[in-house]
Amino acid sequence: LVYYNTGQFSDACTAFGKIMKASNFVEKRMVVDALLGEALSFQLLGNGGGVDRVERDMVELTRKLQDPEYAELAASGSARLALLRGEVERASELVAYLTARPKPENLFIWLEEPVVTVARVRLARGRPENISLALDDLEELRSKIAAHHLECRAVDVMAVQSLAWEKRGNRTLALQLMAEALALAAPANWLRPFLELGQALVPLLKTLDAEEPTQKFVQLVLAKLAANLQQGEPEPPAFRPVANEVQQVMLTIGLTNRELDILELLA
Repeated sequence: LVYYNTGQFSDACTAFGKIMKASNFVEKRMVVDALLGEALSFQLLGNGGGVDRVERDMVELTRKLQDPEYAELAASGSARLALLRGEVERASELVAYLTARPKPENLFIWLEEPVVTVARVRLARGRPENISLALDDLEELRSKIAAHHLECRAVDVMAVQSLAWEKRGNRTLALQLMAEALALAAPANWLRPFLELGQALVPLLKTLDAEEPTQKFVQLVLAKLAANLQQGEPEPPAFRPVANEVQQVMLTIGLTNRELDILELLA
């Protein structure tokens, strides 16, 4: 996770791959998280082929596990990948079935938090009612994070809150939240939350009047985002029907083998 969150995505892929080699001996939630982390790292590297392979594995694993929690994690993770590719409608389809609320014990160690992903999808849709819902969920999540002193999680939430308030027209609050997020992130070089949010951050970052050493970190983020923009669109993965795959997993959980056979025949 340190490699991943500090923007060392090639090293992160290697580390997540090691977890997969030991997948029979670790908690299944860790396996799902590792697959998602590897897929996100490949996406941020612009490696569509790597995303294709790993996302297939993640969806197939959730089908085998037949557990609603893991199915929701896969749906949320695939929505994050869709957002990175600019596929807002696809991301909306993927989160349509999500019901999870944040659990403080999960926030301490795990990579994926569906509440943040749903909020990001709502922001991307841009409707005023969606932005209000996103702000409500993010505020609830942030209060739980503060109660458990999980500063690394706060960076993600405050960065998304900043974008939400910018969309609501409150630039003063948006800049305040972004400054707080950057001040937390800078000492650890915690780049990934800002790189994942992408070009939408650039106007706020360029407006921000941050103090040293935060300003050096801001310039680093801007340089990375500019480099990503120059690289152009990454190669799209071939695996596209993820929304239907994940929804099918969630809808078939709890059915008997006979019922699953009937559904397959009807399809």
